[in-house]
Amino acid sequence: MTSDGVTVALMGIDGCGKTTLAGQLRATLGAAGLEVVDPGLTTALSRTGLPAGYPRSSLELLALEAWRLFYAGGTVDGRPAEDAVSSAFASSGLAGMGADLPAGPAGVRQPGVVVSALVEFAGHYLLRAEVIRPALLRGAVCVSDSFPLKNVVRTLRLAQRMPDPAVPSGALDTLVDAVRAAYSDAYLQPDVGILLDADPELAYRWRVSQTGRVEPGADLGLTGQTGPESYLRFQTVMADEYRTAAREWGWHVLPVDGRPQRRTLDAAVDIVLNHPRLRRRVRPGGEAGADGGLTATAPDPDS
Repeated sequence: MTSDGVTVALMGIDGCGKTTLAGQLRATLGAAGLEVVDPGLTTALSRTGLPAGYPRSSLELLALEAWRLFYAGGTVDGRPAEDAVSSAFASSGLAGMGADLPAGPAGVRQPGVVVSALVEFAGHYLLRAEVIRPALLRGAVCVSDSFPLKNVVRTLRLAQRMPDPAVPSGALDTLVDAVRAAYSDAYLQPDVGILLDADPELAYRWRVSQTGRVEPGADLGLTGQTGPESYLRFQTVMADEYRTAAREWGWHVLPVDGRPQRRTLDAAVDIVLNHPRLRRRVRPGGEAGADGGLTATAPDPDS
């Protein structure tokens, strides 16, 4: 495939600011006249995303089944957790239902959580082929706020910590290795990968200040452990896992340690603009050219 398109992906623990930074990157690139695409599932299934039919219908089925499996066999206030999934879907649709789902239902079956990760993994191949590839052929810049390895491996590691595992820990280690190998392949790797290396304590405070809670799967709620310590213990382990992957892949690493958000944004913009296929479309100094080339001027993230 030959194109001027570029894929950019962020990775990091829950609450580290990936979504905010990705939005700022898209605004910076889009303001310069580039076509910028959010290739995530949420956007693809939003009202302004994919039209009806394939692949939208298939992605919807995969996403809904992944949520049902994540809560398989569990209960919320004495009722089947799948009822909560159905209610969240009815009120918010697949694009927004995550915010309406309970963080820690009781009695969730570990095999369901394992297969939930694999269903999500399968969906990423569909997104890559049917959403990202056509955008790249048009010369678009695809900016993803979360490299999909993050959620898949996080869910498998969460399943590994659940009580009475039907799928043994060694089998899950093998599965994580296979998933990491798949995401290491050039087909799924981004052209520009950026790890936001965050302090879990800061990330926890930011996320709770934004939403009042951490999202399902961000802590050890499915194991019966809740509260800040549950999040910090789990996310510290996951941060090490993401660092290892980023090192192996040669990704850029940006620290997220309380420094002004502007510094992180400026560093990310510089990294993206330094990609050869974008350098060819940028004037020296980063100013917009007459052909609609890119400007490096970023929006004020603190405004």
